[in-house]
Amino acid sequence: MDTKKIVKISAVISLLLSVTMVVSYIYHRDKPLGEGYKAASEYGGDFSLRSNKGMVSLFDFKEKVVVIYFGFMSCKNACPVSMTKIRRAFMRLNEQELKNVQGIFVSIDPKRDKLDELAAFTQKYHKNVIGLVGKKDTVNQLVKQYGVIADMSALDGKSITYTVDHSSRFYMIDKEGKILTTLSYSTTPAELVAKIREMLKEKPKA
Repeated sequence: MDTKKIVKISAVISLLLSVTMVVSYIYHRDKPLGEGYKAASEYGGDFSLRSNKGMVSLFDFKEKVVVIYFGFMSCKNACPVSMTKIRRAFMRLNEQELKNVQGIFVSIDPKRDKLDELAAFTQKYHKNVIGLVGKKDTVNQLVKQYGVIADMSALDGKSITYTVDHSSRFYMIDKEGKILTTLSYSTTPAELVAKIREMLKEKPKA
């Protein structure tokens, strides 16, 4: 076979392999541990957890746009960065928009994150963000329900310095209480506020 043809065929094969790898990465990057791929709409749903003022349900905020983040207070990197993005996005909203937007920080560390401390932690970021926590089994179930990737086994340890490997995403809940989409850790405050405003304009289904 001609050398030039061999080079061209090799180049085509390399290109196809590269495209396949990229598509595979996009397809699998947010896949929950141990599960096949699902659309965002197949996850989510109502839940009830505790705040420092009592039980709170996701459906308490129906007809509002809700941004949910799963994390824990002693997280040193992803959580504070992500919560700061929520704060900066909320600060760009006007008062009327803020009346129809709610942020929720769900603690995946019920052993350490106490209600009063969690409330102070979230209020530090924005008045429209509340901190919620539940019993270990409840949190474990909610993590699965929302397709959150989290290594919950670390929570069984006794070390006061443990960390939890977890996905860092913004769960965008529409006015019907359903997940519209999730936004990645790389999302900027400008992109987050743009998505919130887009969702605010959508009318609830009759």
